Amino acid sequence: MFQAAVVALESAGVLPDADMWSHKGLQSKFAFELVHKRKIYPRELTAMLSEGLNIRNSADYSDGSVSERMAGKSLRWAHEFVGQVQKVSEG
Repeated sequence: MFQAAVVALESAGVLPDADMWSHKGLQSKFAFELVHKRKIYPRELTAMLSEGLNIRNSADYSDGSVSERMAGKSLRWAHEFVGQVQKVSEG
């Protein structure tokens, strides 16, 4: 979802504050610029982006594991998120 959000932002002319996007900066700019201000994307995508990162961080960096149910939810969110970005970018 991170890369799809980069495409969405940069396609709309929104660039990172630094040389690269941070996860926090990307989430903030996506929510403010593309969801709240320009209303290009539905607000549900903001939650998907945030929660998807939380699940990924749990899977990658915690001692516990991510359940099959949570992994499936994350996969569905990613599919929806990328699909929405493709739909907007293809006009």
